[in-house]
Amino acid sequence: MAKIPNIRWRKKDETSLRKEINRFNRELKRAQKINPELSDILPKKLNFKDVKSSIQTRKDLKNFMSTSAMATAKTLSTPYVNEKGLILTQYDIEKAKYNVSVINKRRAAERKKYKPSAERGTLGTIRKTGLAPRKLNLNKDISNWKKFSESLEREARGKFTEQRANSYKENYIKAIYAEMPQGELRKKLLNMVNDLPASTLYDSFYINPDLAIDYIYDPIEADRRMVNIINSLSDVAGIEPPDLSDYEFEEPDIYVPPEPTKYEE
Repeated sequence: MAKIPNIRWRKKDETSLRKEINRFNRELKRAQKINPELSDILPKKLNFKDVKSSIQTRKDLKNFMSTSAMATAKTLSTPYVNEKGLILTQYDIEKAKYNVSVINKRRAAERKKYKPSAERGTLGTIRKTGLAPRKLNLNKDISNWKKFSESLEREARGKFTEQRANSYKENYIKAIYAEMPQGELRKKLLNMVNDLPASTLYDSFYINPDLAIDYIYDPIEADRRMVNIINSLSDVAGIEPPDLSDYEFEEPDIYVPPEPTKYEE
């Protein structure tokens, strides 16, 4: 997972952004005159400083320019009303469609990269990590549409995958502290995870779902689990594992059920 660099602002970028913001605000003013009843649901007037500070990557700039261009007096003043009383403008819908498209292209690329499959036991990762295609559902009430729209905006951002990987690493470390017993082995595992790039740890989840941290009642089984995780992460990251010679386990006995008793008639 390549780290996405922050945008380097050029003079022409700022000029284009300022020009688009001015155009957007003119169209917004026209829409308010055409259909004043929609004033409460129309977007707020854009401010150059605020918009610029919200843009982290060149992809964010592209997305903003693309969605902002959809704002015209007509799209901003044309309402859509559903059965639940949700009122949107045509601009809201077009913007949401665009964000869904951006998100689904990225999700498709990630599915192609990770190749989840039932054979490798990784098919469930599509649901767990949200790699299934998103759908535009307009049949929502006001509250749920707001949450849905905000989630689209968040996920369409250029650094979303990078930020998700960072969150995954933070939660993974918390799970180790919460579920694994204290001791030298846990320390070795934590040192390894802390040293790994968040993207490597995140990628490993798709390669080997057994790396997930679960609650384990038996301390010996917990140690065995930590050894397996350390070895698996070493393979994924292509690094030498720490010395684990003090942690060798016998293979657990396999339970063989007795033959059923035969009764003579």
